[in-house]
Amino acid sequence: MIESLSRLAEAGSATRPRKHGRGRVLKLHRPLPTESIDDIEGANEEQLQSREEQRLSARRVRQLAREARNRTSFDLDAVWNAYLAVHADPAALRQVPASVFAAVRDLMHQTVDVLGLRAAASRVCLVSADQEKTGAAMDDADHTIHMWGLYQLQRFNEIEAKFDELFARSKAPLSGDIWHFRLTALLRANKLERMMEASRSRYAVEQRSLDACTAASLLVHLLRKNEARRAIALLHQMHPLPEQLLPKELTFEEPLAFNLADSVFAHNTLLAEFAKQGHIAIAQWFLTRMRKEHIAALPFSITAMMHAIAQSKKATTAMLQVLFAEITSLCADLDVVGYNVFTHHFMIRGNKDEAYAVLNRMREANVYPDEHTFSILVHACVKQNDWMAARTLLGQMRALKLTPSADLYGIILGGHARNRDIDGMKATLHEMEQNGVAQSLAVWNCALSLVARAGNLPGALHVFRCIRKLRLSPDQYTYWWVFYAYRWTICRVQRDFKRTQYAPQSLDTYNITDNELELPFTLLAEMKAANIPIDKKLAYLINFVLYRVSQLRKLQTNHIDMNMIAESKST
Repeated sequence: MIESLSRLAEAGSATRPRKHGRGRVLKLHRPLPTESIDDIEGANEEQLQSREEQRLSARRVRQLAREARNRTSFDLDAVWNAYLAVHADPAALRQVPASVFAAVRDLMHQTVDVLGLRAAASRVCLVSADQEKTGAAMDDADHTIHMWGLYQLQRFNEIEAKFDELFARSKAPLSGDIWHFRLTALLRANKLERMMEASRSRYAVEQRSLDACTAASLLVHLLRKNEARRAIALLHQMHPLPEQLLPKELTFEEPLAFNLADSVFAHNTLLAEFAKQGHIAIAQWFLTRMRKEHIAALPFSITAMMHAIAQSKKATTAMLQVLFAEITSLCADLDVVGYNVFTHHFMIRGNKDEAYAVLNRMREANVYPDEHTFSILVHACVKQNDWMAARTLLGQMRALKLTPSADLYGIILGGHARNRDIDGMKATLHEMEQNGVAQSLAVWNCALSLVARAGNLPGALHVFRCIRKLRLSPDQYTYWWVFYAYRWTICRVQRDFKRTQYAPQSLDTYNITDNELELPFTLLAEMKAANIPIDKKLAYLINFVLYRVSQLRKLQTNHIDMNMIAESKST
Protein backbone atom coordinates (compact mmCIF):
# COMPACT_ATOMS: atom_id res chain seq x y z
CA MET A 1 0.00 0.00 0.00
CA ILE A 2 2.72 2.37 0.96
CA GLU A 3 4.76 1.48 -2.14
CA SER A 4 1.79 2.09 -4.47
CA LEU A 5 1.18 5.51 -2.93
CA SER A 6 4.86 6.47 -3.35
CA ARG A 7 4.74 5.43 -7.01
CA LEU A 8 1.64 7.56 -7.60
CA ALA A 9 3.35 10.52 -5.92
CA GLU A 10 6.43 10.19 -8.13
CA ALA A 11 4.27 9.95 -11.29
CA GLY A 12 2.28 13.04 -10.27
CA SER A 13 5.42 15.05 -9.58
CA ALA A 14 6.66 14.27 -13.10
CA THR A 15 3.44 15.53 -14.78
CA ARG A 16 2.42 18.52 -12.61
CA PRO A 17 4.37 21.81 -12.50
CA ARG A 18 6.24 22.46 -9.32
CA LYS A 19 5.15 25.14 -6.88
CA HIS A 20 7.66 27.61 -5.56
CA GLY A 21 7.26 29.93 -2.68
CA ARG A 22 3.73 30.89 -1.82
CA GLY A 23 1.95 28.58 -4.16
CA ARG A 24 3.34 30.14 -7.34
CA VAL A 25 3.60 27.92 -10.38
CA LEU A 26 6.73 28.01 -12.58
CA LYS A 27 5.72 27.37 -16.17
CA LEU A 28 8.15 25.47 -18.34
CA HIS A 29 8.91 27.09 -21.76
CA ARG A 30 10.07 25.48 -24.89
CA PRO A 31 13.78 26.11 -25.80
CA LEU A 32 14.29 29.17 -28.11
CA PRO A 33 15.81 28.73 -31.57
CA THR A 34 19.47 29.78 -32.13
CA GLU A 35 18.55 32.79 -34.31
CA SER A 36 16.45 34.35 -31.56
CA ILE A 37 19.24 33.93 -29.05
CA ASP A 38 21.70 35.72 -31.41
CA ASP A 39 19.25 38.60 -31.90
CA ILE A 40 18.83 39.06 -28.17
CA GLU A 41 22.57 38.99 -27.56
CA GLY A 42 23.16 41.49 -30.42
CA ALA A 43 20.52 43.83 -29.01
CA ASN A 44 22.16 43.62 -25.61
CA GLU A 45 25.56 44.44 -27.12
CA GLU A 46 24.10 47.42 -29.00
CA GLN A 47 22.52 48.69 -25.81
CA LEU A 48 25.81 48.32 -23.98
CA GLN A 49 27.67 50.08 -26.80
CA SER A 50 25.16 52.95 -26.95
CA ARG A 51 25.39 53.34 -23.17
CA GLU A 52 29.18 53.44 -23.42
CA GLU A 53 28.97 56.06 -26.18
CA GLN A 54 26.56 58.12 -24.10
CA ARG A 55 28.90 57.94 -21.12
CA LEU A 56 31.84 58.93 -23.36
CA SER A 57 29.88 61.86 -24.83
CA ALA A 58 28.86 63.03 -21.37
CA ARG A 59 32.48 62.73 -20.22
CA ARG A 60 33.62 64.88 -23.17
CA VAL A 61 31.03 67.54 -22.38
CA ARG A 62 32.07 67.60 -18.71
CA GLN A 63 35.74 67.87 -19.70
CA LEU A 64 34.95 70.78 -22.03
CA ALA A 65 32.92 72.54 -19.34
CA ARG A 66 35.77 72.18 -16.82
CA GLU A 67 38.37 73.50 -19.27
CA ALA A 68 36.24 76.40 -20.54
CA ARG A 69 35.08 77.66 -17.15
CA ASN A 70 38.50 77.50 -15.50
CA ARG A 71 39.60 81.09 -16.10
CA THR A 72 42.25 81.17 -13.35
CA SER A 73 44.74 78.80 -14.99
CA PHE A 74 43.37 77.75 -18.35
CA ASP A 75 45.29 76.07 -21.15
CA LEU A 76 44.16 77.42 -24.52
CA ASP A 77 45.24 74.33 -26.43
CA ALA A 78 43.53 72.04 -23.93
CA VAL A 79 40.28 74.00 -24.24
CA TRP A 80 40.33 73.86 -28.01
CA ASN A 81 41.27 70.16 -28.14
CA ALA A 82 38.41 69.41 -25.77
CA TYR A 83 36.04 71.37 -27.99
CA LEU A 84 37.25 69.60 -31.14
CA ALA A 85 36.54 66.27 -29.43
CA VAL A 86 32.98 67.43 -28.73
CA HIS A 87 32.67 68.88 -32.25
CA ALA A 88 33.51 65.50 -33.77
CA ASP A 89 30.84 63.78 -31.64
CA PRO A 90 27.29 64.82 -32.70
CA ALA A 91 25.74 63.25 -29.61
CA ALA A 92 28.08 65.18 -27.32
CA LEU A 93 27.54 68.39 -29.29
CA ARG A 94 23.79 68.21 -28.65
CA GLN A 95 24.43 68.01 -24.89
CA VAL A 96 26.58 71.17 -24.68
CA PRO A 97 24.70 73.95 -22.84
CA ALA A 98 24.60 77.49 -24.20
CA SER A 99 26.79 78.77 -21.35
CA VAL A 100 29.66 76.46 -22.37
CA PHE A 101 29.38 77.58 -26.00
CA ALA A 102 29.54 81.19 -24.82
CA ALA A 103 32.53 80.50 -22.56
CA VAL A 104 34.54 78.86 -25.37
CA ARG A 105 33.63 81.61 -27.85
CA ASP A 106 34.52 84.41 -25.43
CA LEU A 107 37.83 82.74 -24.64
CA MET A 108 38.78 82.51 -28.33
CA HIS A 109 37.72 86.12 -28.86
CA GLN A 110 39.76 87.39 -25.91
CA THR A 111 42.96 85.59 -26.94
CA VAL A 112 43.35 87.27 -30.35
CA ASP A 113 46.87 88.40 -29.48
CA VAL A 114 47.91 84.80 -28.86
CA LEU A 115 46.10 83.06 -31.70
CA GLY A 116 46.24 85.73 -34.36
CA LEU A 117 43.29 87.55 -35.86
CA ARG A 118 42.35 85.06 -38.56
CA ALA A 119 42.74 81.94 -36.39
CA ALA A 120 40.66 83.44 -33.57
CA ALA A 121 37.94 84.52 -36.01
CA SER A 122 37.82 81.04 -37.57
CA ARG A 123 37.37 79.41 -34.16
CA VAL A 124 34.67 81.89 -33.15
CA CYS A 125 32.74 81.17 -36.36
CA LEU A 126 33.05 77.40 -35.86
CA VAL A 127 31.70 77.57 -32.29
CA SER A 128 28.83 79.85 -33.33
CA ALA A 129 27.89 77.63 -36.27
CA ASP A 130 27.80 74.57 -33.97
CA GLN A 131 25.63 76.42 -31.47
CA GLU A 132 23.17 77.45 -34.18
CA LYS A 133 23.13 73.86 -35.47
CA THR A 134 22.20 72.45 -32.06
CA GLY A 135 19.52 75.09 -31.50
CA ALA A 136 21.05 76.40 -28.26
CA ALA A 137 19.96 79.90 -27.28
CA MET A 138 22.17 82.83 -28.31
CA ASP A 139 21.91 86.37 -26.97
CA ASP A 140 22.97 89.65 -28.60
CA ALA A 141 26.52 89.37 -27.24
CA ASP A 142 26.91 85.94 -28.85
CA HIS A 143 25.59 87.20 -32.19
CA THR A 144 27.90 90.23 -32.00
CA ILE A 145 31.02 88.10 -31.51
CA HIS A 146 29.91 85.80 -34.33
CA MET A 147 29.50 88.78 -36.68
CA TRP A 148 32.92 90.02 -35.59
CA GLY A 149 34.42 86.71 -36.68
CA LEU A 150 32.61 86.81 -40.02
CA TYR A 151 33.79 90.40 -40.54
CA GLN A 152 37.42 89.52 -39.87
CA LEU A 153 37.18 86.64 -42.36
CA GLN A 154 35.60 89.02 -44.91
CA ARG A 155 32.45 86.89 -45.22
CA PHE A 156 30.27 89.94 -45.76
CA ASN A 157 27.39 88.16 -47.49
CA GLU A 158 26.97 85.88 -44.48
CA ILE A 159 26.85 88.93 -42.20
CA GLU A 160 24.05 90.41 -44.29
CA ALA A 161 22.11 87.13 -44.31
CA LYS A 162 22.53 86.72 -40.55
CA PHE A 163 21.37 90.28 -39.93
CA ASP A 164 18.24 89.77 -42.06
CA GLU A 165 17.44 86.61 -40.11
CA LEU A 166 17.88 88.34 -36.74
CA PHE A 167 15.90 91.38 -37.88
CA ALA A 168 12.97 89.21 -39.01
CA ARG A 169 13.01 87.09 -35.84
CA SER A 170 13.64 89.71 -33.17
CA LYS A 171 10.77 91.70 -31.68
CA ALA A 172 13.00 94.28 -29.98
CA PRO A 173 15.43 96.58 -31.85
CA LEU A 174 18.80 95.02 -32.49
CA SER A 175 21.86 96.27 -30.64
CA GLY A 176 24.11 98.98 -32.00
CA ASP A 177 27.05 96.58 -32.33
CA ILE A 178 25.08 94.28 -34.63
CA TRP A 179 24.05 97.27 -36.74
CA HIS A 180 27.69 98.41 -36.81
CA PHE A 181 28.97 95.16 -38.28
CA ARG A 182 26.13 95.01 -40.79
CA LEU A 183 26.71 98.57 -42.06
CA THR A 184 30.51 98.32 -42.14
CA ALA A 185 30.20 94.99 -43.97
CA LEU A 186 28.18 96.78 -46.65
CA LEU A 187 30.96 99.36 -46.89
CA ARG A 188 33.65 96.71 -47.24
CA ALA A 189 31.57 95.02 -49.94
CA ASN A 190 31.47 98.35 -51.87
CA LYS A 191 27.71 98.75 -51.31
CA LEU A 192 27.85 102.37 -50.19
CA GLU A 193 24.38 103.42 -51.35
CA ARG A 194 22.74 100.44 -49.64
CA MET A 195 24.57 101.32 -46.45
CA MET A 196 23.35 104.94 -46.60
CA GLU A 197 19.78 103.82 -47.32
CA ALA A 198 19.84 101.34 -44.42
CA SER A 199 21.13 104.04 -42.07
CA ARG A 200 18.34 106.45 -43.05
CA SER A 201 15.63 103.79 -42.73
CA ARG A 202 16.92 102.84 -39.29
CA TYR A 203 16.77 106.47 -38.19
CA ALA A 204 13.25 106.83 -39.56
CA VAL A 205 11.95 103.73 -37.76
CA GLU A 206 13.97 103.59 -34.53
CA GLN A 207 15.10 107.23 -34.26
CA ARG A 208 18.65 106.00 -33.77
CA SER A 209 21.52 107.65 -35.63
CA LEU A 210 24.86 106.18 -36.60
CA ASP A 211 27.24 105.59 -33.74
CA ALA A 212 30.65 107.23 -33.77
CA CYS A 213 32.62 104.17 -34.94
CA THR A 214 30.27 103.47 -37.87
CA ALA A 215 30.29 107.14 -38.89
CA ALA A 216 34.10 107.18 -38.79
CA SER A 217 34.19 104.05 -40.97
CA LEU A 218 31.84 105.73 -43.48
CA LEU A 219 33.93 108.91 -43.72
CA VAL A 220 37.18 106.94 -44.03
CA HIS A 221 35.62 104.85 -46.83
CA LEU A 222 34.63 108.02 -48.71
CA LEU A 223 38.10 109.54 -48.30
CA ARG A 224 39.81 106.40 -49.61
CA LYS A 225 37.43 106.29 -52.59
CA ASN A 226 38.46 109.83 -53.62
CA GLU A 227 35.13 111.30 -52.47
CA ALA A 228 36.58 113.84 -50.06
CA ARG A 229 33.97 116.52 -50.90
CA ARG A 230 31.16 114.14 -49.97
CA ALA A 231 32.89 113.20 -46.72
CA ILE A 232 33.48 116.84 -45.78
CA ALA A 233 29.84 117.68 -46.56
CA LEU A 234 28.56 114.90 -44.30
CA LEU A 235 30.96 115.92 -41.54
CA HIS A 236 29.95 119.59 -41.83
CA GLN A 237 26.24 118.78 -41.44
CA MET A 238 26.68 117.26 -37.98
CA HIS A 239 29.85 119.04 -36.82
CA PRO A 240 30.13 122.44 -38.56
CA LEU A 241 33.57 123.27 -39.90
CA PRO A 242 35.03 126.77 -40.33
CA GLU A 243 34.15 128.27 -43.71
CA GLN A 244 37.79 128.56 -44.78
CA LEU A 245 38.12 124.77 -44.53
CA LEU A 246 35.16 124.02 -46.81
CA PRO A 247 35.76 123.36 -50.53
CA LYS A 248 34.18 125.73 -53.01
CA GLU A 249 30.63 125.05 -54.23
CA LEU A 250 30.05 122.35 -51.66
CA THR A 251 26.53 120.85 -51.78
CA PHE A 252 24.60 119.33 -48.88
CA GLU A 253 22.07 116.98 -50.46
CA GLU A 254 22.55 113.89 -48.27
CA PRO A 255 21.06 114.29 -44.79
CA LEU A 256 22.51 111.61 -42.56
CA ALA A 257 22.33 111.62 -38.78
CA PHE A 258 25.42 110.65 -36.80
CA ASN A 259 27.31 111.93 -33.81
CA LEU A 260 31.01 111.54 -33.13
CA ALA A 261 30.39 112.45 -29.48
CA ASP A 262 33.57 111.94 -27.45
CA SER A 263 34.69 108.72 -29.14
CA VAL A 264 38.46 108.38 -28.91
CA PHE A 265 38.57 105.86 -31.75
CA ALA A 266 36.47 107.96 -34.15
CA HIS A 267 38.38 111.20 -33.59
CA ASN A 268 41.82 109.62 -33.87
CA THR A 269 40.86 107.59 -36.94
CA LEU A 270 39.49 110.63 -38.79
CA LEU A 271 42.47 112.75 -37.73
CA ALA A 272 44.87 110.18 -39.17
CA GLU A 273 42.89 109.63 -42.39
CA PHE A 274 42.41 113.33 -43.19
CA ALA A 275 46.14 113.85 -42.62
CA LYS A 276 47.05 110.92 -44.90
CA GLN A 277 44.80 112.23 -47.67
CA GLY A 278 46.47 115.66 -47.54
CA HIS A 279 43.68 117.58 -45.75
CA ILE A 280 46.03 118.85 -43.07
CA ALA A 281 43.86 121.86 -42.13
CA ILE A 282 40.89 119.63 -41.28
CA ALA A 283 43.22 117.30 -39.38
CA GLN A 284 44.42 120.26 -37.33
CA TRP A 285 40.76 121.21 -36.69
CA PHE A 286 40.20 117.72 -35.33
CA LEU A 287 43.26 118.08 -33.10
CA THR A 288 41.95 121.40 -31.73
CA ARG A 289 38.52 119.86 -31.12
CA MET A 290 40.12 116.96 -29.28
CA ARG A 291 42.00 119.37 -27.02
CA LYS A 292 38.81 121.25 -26.15
CA GLU A 293 36.82 118.08 -25.51
CA HIS A 294 39.72 116.49 -23.57
CA ILE A 295 39.86 113.55 -25.97
CA ALA A 296 43.13 111.64 -25.84
CA ALA A 297 45.33 111.80 -28.93
CA LEU A 298 46.66 108.34 -29.71
CA PRO A 299 50.19 107.83 -31.08
CA PHE A 300 49.07 106.42 -34.46
CA SER A 301 47.02 109.52 -35.35
CA ILE A 302 49.71 111.94 -34.17
CA THR A 303 52.30 110.02 -36.19
CA ALA A 304 50.17 110.21 -39.35
CA MET A 305 49.70 113.95 -38.92
CA MET A 306 53.41 114.52 -38.26
CA HIS A 307 54.37 112.59 -41.37
CA ALA A 308 51.86 114.47 -43.54
CA ILE A 309 53.15 117.84 -42.36
CA ALA A 310 56.83 116.90 -42.51
CA GLN A 311 56.73 115.51 -46.05
CA SER A 312 55.22 118.67 -47.52
CA LYS A 313 57.60 120.87 -49.49
CA LYS A 314 56.83 123.91 -47.35
CA ALA A 315 58.03 122.23 -44.16
CA THR A 316 61.36 123.64 -43.00
CA THR A 317 63.67 122.53 -40.23
CA ALA A 318 62.39 125.29 -37.94
CA MET A 319 58.78 124.18 -38.54
CA LEU A 320 59.70 120.60 -37.73
CA GLN A 321 61.39 121.69 -34.50
CA VAL A 322 58.29 123.60 -33.38
CA LEU A 323 56.03 120.71 -34.39
CA PHE A 324 58.18 118.23 -32.49
CA ALA A 325 58.00 120.36 -29.34
CA GLU A 326 54.20 120.67 -29.61
CA ILE A 327 53.66 116.98 -30.28
CA THR A 328 55.84 115.79 -27.40
CA SER A 329 53.98 118.12 -25.02
CA LEU A 330 50.55 117.05 -26.35
CA CYS A 331 51.15 113.29 -26.54
CA ALA A 332 53.27 112.23 -23.61
CA ASP A 333 53.06 108.55 -24.58
CA LEU A 334 54.42 109.01 -28.10
CA ASP A 335 55.69 105.65 -29.30
CA VAL A 336 58.86 104.76 -31.17
CA VAL A 337 57.12 105.08 -34.55
CA GLY A 338 56.40 108.76 -33.94
CA TYR A 339 59.99 109.44 -32.94
CA ASN A 340 61.18 107.56 -36.02
CA VAL A 341 59.10 109.84 -38.26
CA PHE A 342 60.86 112.94 -36.91
CA THR A 343 64.25 111.23 -37.08
CA HIS A 344 63.64 110.30 -40.71
CA HIS A 345 62.58 113.80 -41.80
CA PHE A 346 65.45 115.49 -39.98
CA MET A 347 67.91 113.07 -41.59
CA ILE A 348 66.65 113.49 -45.16
CA ARG A 349 67.10 117.24 -44.71
CA GLY A 350 70.69 116.66 -43.60
CA ASN A 351 70.09 117.81 -40.00
CA LYS A 352 72.04 115.12 -38.20
CA ASP A 353 72.23 117.08 -34.94
CA GLU A 354 68.43 117.41 -34.74
CA ALA A 355 68.05 113.70 -35.44
CA TYR A 356 70.40 112.86 -32.57
CA ALA A 357 68.43 115.29 -30.39
CA VAL A 358 65.29 113.25 -31.14
CA LEU A 359 67.22 110.11 -30.17
CA ASN A 360 68.19 111.68 -26.84
CA ARG A 361 64.57 112.75 -26.27
CA MET A 362 63.51 109.14 -26.80
CA ARG A 363 65.88 107.96 -24.10
CA GLU A 364 64.61 110.62 -21.69
CA ALA A 365 61.03 109.42 -22.31
CA ASN A 366 62.09 105.79 -21.67
CA VAL A 367 61.29 104.86 -25.26
CA TYR A 368 63.83 102.40 -26.60
CA PRO A 369 64.94 102.81 -30.23
CA ASP A 370 64.19 99.89 -32.49
CA GLU A 371 65.78 98.55 -35.64
CA HIS A 372 64.08 101.17 -37.83
CA THR A 373 65.54 103.99 -35.74
CA PHE A 374 69.08 102.74 -36.30
CA SER A 375 68.36 102.04 -39.98
CA ILE A 376 67.40 105.70 -40.47
CA LEU A 377 70.52 106.95 -38.70
CA VAL A 378 72.88 104.48 -40.39
CA HIS A 379 71.42 105.30 -43.81
CA ALA A 380 72.10 109.00 -43.27
CA CYS A 381 75.67 108.32 -42.06
CA VAL A 382 76.41 106.07 -45.04
CA LYS A 383 74.99 108.67 -47.40
CA GLN A 384 77.40 111.24 -45.94
CA ASN A 385 80.31 108.73 -45.95
CA ASP A 386 80.56 108.99 -42.15
CA TRP A 387 81.59 105.37 -41.61
CA MET A 388 82.84 105.91 -38.08
CA ALA A 389 79.40 107.11 -36.95
CA ALA A 390 77.76 104.19 -38.76
CA ARG A 391 80.00 101.69 -36.94
CA THR A 392 79.24 103.41 -33.63
CA LEU A 393 75.51 103.04 -34.25
CA LEU A 394 75.95 99.35 -35.05
CA GLY A 395 77.78 98.96 -31.74
CA GLN A 396 74.87 100.64 -29.92
CA MET A 397 72.49 98.19 -31.61
CA ARG A 398 74.46 95.25 -30.29
CA ALA A 399 74.47 96.82 -26.82
CA LEU A 400 70.65 96.91 -26.96
CA LYS A 401 70.67 93.27 -28.17
CA LEU A 402 69.30 94.25 -31.58
CA THR A 403 70.57 92.26 -34.53
CA PRO A 404 71.02 94.27 -37.75
CA SER A 405 68.69 93.00 -40.45
CA ALA A 406 69.53 92.14 -44.04
CA ASP A 407 68.02 95.47 -45.16
CA LEU A 408 70.32 97.41 -42.86
CA TYR A 409 73.34 95.51 -44.13
CA GLY A 410 72.06 96.21 -47.64
CA ILE A 411 72.27 99.95 -46.90
CA ILE A 412 75.88 99.56 -45.75
CA LEU A 413 76.79 97.42 -48.76
CA GLY A 414 75.20 100.00 -51.04
CA GLY A 415 77.52 102.62 -49.58
CA HIS A 416 80.53 100.37 -50.17
CA ALA A 417 79.37 99.83 -53.75
CA ARG A 418 79.08 103.55 -54.43
CA ASN A 419 82.59 104.07 -53.09
CA ARG A 420 83.88 100.92 -54.90
CA ASP A 421 85.24 99.74 -51.56
CA ILE A 422 85.76 96.01 -52.12
CA ASP A 423 87.54 95.48 -48.78
CA GLY A 424 84.69 97.12 -46.87
CA MET A 425 82.14 94.98 -48.70
CA LYS A 426 84.08 91.80 -47.90
CA ALA A 427 84.24 92.76 -44.22
CA THR A 428 80.50 93.49 -44.12
CA LEU A 429 79.65 90.19 -45.82
CA HIS A 430 81.87 88.37 -43.33
CA GLU A 431 80.08 90.13 -40.47
CA MET A 432 76.73 89.03 -41.90
CA GLU A 433 77.88 85.42 -41.95
CA GLN A 434 79.05 85.66 -38.33
CA ASN A 435 75.69 87.09 -37.21
CA GLY A 436 73.74 84.49 -39.18
CA VAL A 437 71.96 87.07 -41.35
CA ALA A 438 70.61 85.58 -44.57
CA GLN A 439 72.04 87.19 -47.69
CA SER A 440 68.95 88.30 -49.58
CA LEU A 441 68.66 89.37 -53.20
CA ALA A 442 69.11 93.01 -52.19
CA VAL A 443 72.50 92.16 -50.67
CA TRP A 444 73.62 90.36 -53.82
CA ASN A 445 72.41 93.27 -55.93
CA CYS A 446 74.69 95.56 -53.91
CA ALA A 447 77.65 93.25 -54.56
CA LEU A 448 76.70 93.12 -58.23
CA SER A 449 76.53 96.91 -58.41
CA LEU A 450 80.05 97.23 -56.99
CA VAL A 451 81.47 94.91 -59.66
CA ALA A 452 79.41 96.55 -62.40
CA ARG A 453 80.54 100.05 -61.47
CA ALA A 454 84.12 98.86 -61.91
CA GLY A 455 83.28 97.72 -65.47
CA ASN A 456 84.05 94.09 -64.65
CA LEU A 457 81.69 91.98 -66.79
CA PRO A 458 83.19 88.56 -65.84
CA GLY A 459 82.84 89.46 -62.15
CA ALA A 460 79.25 90.61 -62.69
CA LEU A 461 78.39 87.35 -64.46
CA HIS A 462 80.00 85.41 -61.59
CA VAL A 463 77.76 87.19 -59.06
CA PHE A 464 74.79 86.57 -61.36
CA ARG A 465 75.56 82.82 -61.34
CA CYS A 466 75.82 82.87 -57.53
CA ILE A 467 72.33 84.35 -57.36
CA ARG A 468 71.08 81.51 -59.55
CA LYS A 469 72.81 78.88 -57.41
CA LEU A 470 71.08 80.21 -54.30
CA ARG A 471 67.75 79.86 -56.15
CA LEU A 472 66.99 83.55 -55.83
CA SER A 473 64.86 85.09 -58.57
CA PRO A 474 66.68 88.02 -60.22
CA ASP A 475 64.67 91.23 -60.36
CA GLN A 476 64.93 94.28 -62.61
CA TYR A 477 67.78 95.74 -60.52
CA THR A 478 69.81 92.56 -61.00
CA TYR A 479 69.43 92.75 -64.75
CA TRP A 480 70.08 96.49 -64.66
CA TRP A 481 73.53 95.99 -63.15
CA VAL A 482 74.40 93.16 -65.56
CA PHE A 483 73.51 95.39 -68.52
CA TYR A 484 75.39 98.23 -66.83
CA ALA A 485 78.54 96.08 -66.60
CA TYR A 486 78.07 95.04 -70.24
CA ARG A 487 77.73 98.65 -71.30
CA TRP A 488 81.01 99.67 -69.62
CA THR A 489 82.89 96.56 -70.74
CA ILE A 490 81.86 95.56 -74.24
CA CYS A 491 80.38 98.83 -75.45
CA ARG A 492 83.52 100.83 -74.67
CA VAL A 493 84.68 99.83 -78.15
CA GLN A 494 82.43 102.63 -79.35
CA ARG A 495 85.15 105.20 -78.61
CA ASP A 496 87.34 103.82 -81.41
CA PHE A 497 84.45 102.76 -83.62
CA LYS A 498 84.67 105.60 -86.15
CA ARG A 499 88.30 104.80 -86.87
CA THR A 500 87.52 101.15 -87.41
CA GLN A 501 84.90 101.97 -90.03
CA TYR A 502 87.67 103.19 -92.36
CA ALA A 503 90.33 100.76 -91.22
CA PRO A 504 88.52 97.45 -90.59
CA GLN A 505 90.20 95.19 -88.11
CA SER A 506 89.34 92.07 -86.16
CA LEU A 507 87.20 92.23 -83.04
CA ASP A 508 89.79 89.98 -81.45
CA THR A 509 91.70 93.19 -80.80
CA TYR A 510 89.07 93.97 -78.17
CA ASN A 511 88.77 90.33 -76.95
CA ILE A 512 85.08 90.20 -77.91
CA THR A 513 83.60 86.80 -78.71
CA ASP A 514 80.34 85.77 -80.36
CA ASN A 515 78.97 84.55 -77.01
CA GLU A 516 79.48 87.99 -75.52
CA LEU A 517 77.65 89.58 -78.44
CA GLU A 518 74.72 87.19 -77.89
CA LEU A 519 74.59 87.84 -74.13
CA PRO A 520 72.20 90.87 -74.23
CA PHE A 521 69.66 88.94 -76.31
CA THR A 522 69.85 85.99 -73.90
CA LEU A 523 69.29 88.25 -70.90
CA LEU A 524 66.39 90.00 -72.60
CA ALA A 525 64.73 86.66 -73.41
CA GLU A 526 65.09 85.59 -69.76
CA MET A 527 63.49 88.83 -68.59
CA LYS A 528 60.51 88.37 -70.90
CA ALA A 529 60.07 84.75 -69.80
CA ALA A 530 60.12 85.75 -66.11
CA ASN A 531 57.84 88.81 -66.68
CA ILE A 532 60.43 91.18 -65.23
CA PRO A 533 59.08 94.76 -65.37
CA ILE A 534 61.15 97.15 -67.49
CA ASP A 535 60.99 100.82 -66.55
CA LYS A 536 62.12 103.74 -68.71
CA LYS A 537 65.62 103.81 -67.26
CA LEU A 538 66.24 100.11 -67.85
CA ALA A 539 64.65 100.26 -71.31
CA TYR A 540 67.01 103.10 -72.30
CA LEU A 541 70.04 101.11 -71.12
CA ILE A 542 68.92 97.96 -72.98
CA ASN A 543 68.28 99.88 -76.21
CA PHE A 544 71.69 101.52 -75.93
CA VAL A 545 73.39 98.14 -75.47
CA LEU A 546 71.52 96.54 -78.38
CA TYR A 547 72.41 99.48 -80.63
CA ARG A 548 76.10 99.12 -79.81
CA VAL A 549 75.94 95.36 -80.37
CA SER A 550 74.41 95.91 -83.81
CA GLN A 551 77.27 98.27 -84.67
CA LEU A 552 79.79 95.68 -83.53
CA ARG A 553 78.03 93.07 -85.67
CA LYS A 554 78.43 95.35 -88.71
CA LEU A 555 82.11 95.74 -87.91
CA GLN A 556 82.49 91.97 -87.72
CA THR A 557 80.67 91.46 -91.06
CA ASN A 558 82.71 94.18 -92.75
CA HIS A 559 85.93 92.54 -91.53
CA ILE A 560 84.86 89.13 -92.94
CA ASP A 561 84.02 90.67 -96.34
CA MET A 562 87.42 92.39 -96.56
CA ASN A 563 89.19 89.09 -95.81
CA MET A 564 87.23 87.36 -98.58
CA ILE A 565 88.21 90.10 -101.06
CA ALA A 566 91.86 89.80 -100.06
CA GLU A 567 91.79 86.01 -100.51
CA SER A 568 90.17 86.28 -103.96
CA LYS A 569 92.79 88.79 -105.12
CA SER A 570 95.62 86.52 -103.98
CA THR A 571 94.18 83.58 -105.94
